[in-house]
Amino acid sequence: MDKNRKIIIHKDETNERKIAANWGLVKRNVKLSDVVDPLIENGIITPDQWMDIKSRQVGEPEKMEEFLYILLKQKSEAFEVFKNSLRSTGFQHIADCLGGTPKYGSYNQMEPDLKSMINNQTAEEKDHKNTTETQQKEDRGDQNSASSSKSADTVRQKDLDQMKQEIKDELRNIRQNLESERKQDRDQFLVLQREHKHLQNDFEKLRRQKCELSERLGDLLKVVDGLKEKLEEKEREYLELKKINNELKDDLMRQNLDHSKVNTMKEKEKEELEKKLQKKTDEYKLLQGMIETLKSDHEERLNRLRAINKEKVRLEGEHKKVLTDKKDAEIKFQALDRQAKEARIKHENEVCDLQSNIKTTLMRIEELEKDKSELAQRLNVSERENEGLKLENKKLEDGLRKTEGEKDILSTRLRQYDLQKYTVPNFSSVVRHQNFTAQARPPPKPQWRRGNQGK
Repeated sequence: MDKNRKIIIHKDETNERKIAANWGLVKRNVKLSDVVDPLIENGIITPDQWMDIKSRQVGEPEKMEEFLYILLKQKSEAFEVFKNSLRSTGFQHIADCLGGTPKYGSYNQMEPDLKSMINNQTAEEKDHKNTTETQQKEDRGDQNSASSSKSADTVRQKDLDQMKQEIKDELRNIRQNLESERKQDRDQFLVLQREHKHLQNDFEKLRRQKCELSERLGDLLKVVDGLKEKLEEKEREYLELKKINNELKDDLMRQNLDHSKVNTMKEKEKEELEKKLQKKTDEYKLLQGMIETLKSDHEERLNRLRAINKEKVRLEGEHKKVLTDKKDAEIKFQALDRQAKEARIKHENEVCDLQSNIKTTLMRIEELEKDKSELAQRLNVSERENEGLKLENKKLEDGLRKTEGEKDILSTRLRQYDLQKYTVPNFSSVVRHQNFTAQARPPPKPQWRRGNQGK
């Protein structure tokens, strides 16, 4: 019943009017980025349009406003998709407002609407109970009819079963629809309750703020009254001070007149004094010139005296230096005499020592010359012996060379002899050897023996 009633209420309204009526509500409370996914999926807005809107440097309300303008140009299906996307993303109350449910303008209008929602919910629960009771009765009637019509035709019973099944399916669909609507109504009711609580809290806060503001206004009014009283007192004081100021101005005018008269008298006296001063200054200048000439003469004399004193001081200093140099020279002369005497004594002692040293050295030199002559004789003898030894050495070397040659010859002969000794000679060779030995010469004597005999 409620569903049909809603359709009747919003039957004549168009989508454009609904969007225009809720334009500000949607623009303020909904972000386009939260709702855009199902809109792109259903082809209501293209990805290029979404990226174009997203890239613009504007606020969320302006982006939503541009989308609503695009939605106005779309078909009625786009409007339904937009409402469904609002419901799926948690904006149920805005979707209901777009669907045609009345909007709540203020806090005072919320309470009767909540009561009506509660009454509607109770009525729906009663309808649900009635439908369940009717369904139970129908089930019982079906059971009774089934028991009574067992003897009826089978074809008719099948038709009845199909009808019953269809009726049951329709009833189930109706129940599901009713339950879904009840769930939606409950969700709406919970949302409204939350909003009601928030609004109550806001209303209490506003009341408290109003009380505080009224108290502050009372305090401010008191302060303003006090300031007004102070202003009145200040104005009175200002008037009194103004009177006193006027009196002082009159006194100042009188005093200025008296001062002007006195000033004229003083100016005349000043002129006379200036004339006298000028005369005195002329006389002072003459005296100053005389004083300057005297000063210059005095300075010249002083400079001369200073130069004379400087020369005197210089000469005295030179005289003192000469005296001191003379004394120093005498002291040095005496010291030199002493040193000369000491040097003479030292020289004489050194000469005596040198003479004794010379005598001893001469004695040593004579002894050394004697030793030298003896050593020279010994050298001559040793040189002669050395020459004889050299000659003998040469002879020995020659003898060694000769003995080495003889040794080689003997070694060759010994080898030949050994060879002849260990070989068996033939008869002819023996005869020849005997004949040869008879005619052979005796072996020569070794030369080393001769050398030894000669030595």
